Amino acid sequence: MQAKVADDFEKNLSQIKGIGDLIAITPSLIFPPLLPDLIKKLQLIHFSFERVVERDLTQLIALGKIMEQLKITLTQHYDKPLNLIKLLIPVCDRAQVSLAQLLSQDFQALSTILFNNLEINYRL
Repeated sequence: MQAKVADDFEKNLSQIKGIGDLIAITPSLIFPPLLPDLIKKLQLIHFSFERVVERDLTQLIALGKIMEQLKITLTQHYDKPLNLIKLLIPVCDRAQVSLAQLLSQDFQALSTILFNNLEINYRL
C-alpha cells in the first residue's frame, strides 16, 4: 500500500514539474513548436530508448510501456495534437530531459543531451 502511494506521489510530482516547466518555457518561445519538429524529436527519444534496451534488457521493464505508447502515437496519431500530460511529460521524465529542453532545443542539441543523459555512445 505504501509503495503504491509513493509511486503515485512520484508520478504526480513529475506531472506537476512538467506542467511547471511548460508554463515557464512558454513566454520565451519565439513561436509555438511545429508538430513535425516535435514528432522528429519524439522519434529521436524512441530511438534512444531502443538503444538503452539493446544495451541492458532489464530496462525493457521500465521503458516498455512508454516505448509502446510513443510508438503508437508516432505511427497512428502523428497528425493529431499530442496529449501533454499523458505522453510528453512521462516521455521527458524517462528520457531525463525537461519539457523546456524538448521544446526549445534544436534536434542536434537535443540528441547530445539525450545521448549523454542515457549514456548512449552514439552521434548523429
